[in-house]
Amino acid sequence: MIEIFKTQHNGTTNIYGQTLLRNERKIYPLLASRNKILIFQFNEIKTIWESSIFFKSRYEIIAISCFKKIPYTALITSKIKKGKKEKPKFSLIILKKNLRNMEKETEQEIILSFTPIFLSSFGFDFGFDCEFFLISDDNSKIHIFEMQQNMEFHEKEIKKGFLYELTQFKSPVINLIMRELKDKRITIAGCQNGLLHLFITQIDYENEAKKETIIHESEGFLNGPVSCLQMIIPKSKKSKNISESTLNQIIEDNKEKQEKITKRIHLLISDTIESVLLLKNININGIPKFPFESSSLILKSSLFDSVTCMHLVHNPQFMKKSILFVGTFIGLFLVFQAKLSAEEWIEKKELRTNLETPIFSIRSFISKIKNQLIISVATDSRLHFFQINIISKENIN
Repeated sequence: MIEIFKTQHNGTTNIYGQTLLRNERKIYPLLASRNKILIFQFNEIKTIWESSIFFKSRYEIIAISCFKKIPYTALITSKIKKGKKEKPKFSLIILKKNLRNMEKETEQEIILSFTPIFLSSFGFDFGFDCEFFLISDDNSKIHIFEMQQNMEFHEKEIKKGFLYELTQFKSPVINLIMRELKDKRITIAGCQNGLLHLFITQIDYENEAKKETIIHESEGFLNGPVSCLQMIIPKSKKSKNISESTLNQIIEDNKEKQEKITKRIHLLISDTIESVLLLKNININGIPKFPFESSSLILKSSLFDSVTCMHLVHNPQFMKKSILFVGTFIGLFLVFQAKLSAEEWIEKKELRTNLETPIFSIRSFISKIKNQLIISVATDSRLHFFQINIISKENIN
């Protein structure tokens, strides 16, 4: 693993988040820095990464998120009047730009009547394509801003039959992931008080009215705010050469195999005080009341310092082994290469890099140029790009 690029530090830059913008089968890292968003592109002629201004705001940008399928970007701005003891005013800005000439295509501003804590984006099939941005507030409430037919976003009420599990949280949500698997939806939320929620919702698509029923709910307590969540669904290896008889057998057994696959859902979690943990088979076992007493310990934070973020690259199509990236408050960037099985996490190799300042976000994407895995690591003052050669499917060197 080698570092290929980092932004310059001028002593005044504050970074509040990063995300990946996907457009026309290309991926562009976006970085929120004070009152502007930078976009990074690879210059094939100069063979270097270059940045330019994607968006500039009159106010400070405190959060950013993008959809995975459509090129819309959401950001939250904070307006504070100097010299006045007033609460900040927050806005949600949603925009779409033409990346060829950087001209703005659409921009929508929504004034928020609450204090935002967490921003993310989701897309589901509710019998129709549903794309929405999700914001949690400081009163434990979740707000959803859904795209309408006129391509504008409006807040939609959460009620029974539509993401009802999002109304059940007891503390402000600071991390949330949702995933649909066939006729079920897995929702996992990490809260400010250390509470970890799991909901499994049964979805009836055959009913024209579409019925949703929560069939499982469990929760556990960590020793501090839930800093990181990542769901893992182990994938079976696919054979390149499949005979017709084998293919027919796969089709016949597809339903049974899918049920087996969905029985193996694992969860990587960490809080700001303790460690990185692996909870296995959560959709069977649920969330234990005290996860630290009944899970696999990956990394002891006490050996380093507080874990601020983590990111798992688990893609059998490209790599034989999984790679776990961990960022800490004092700036340690830890890399573990391991084999993830149904039973255990087997550590194989560890690398350490000291970035000197707190690490707040880690993202990854596959670059079509030389078939490289690019890791973007955001600290409080810089963005670093690291490169891993995945052609050999063996090492993280």
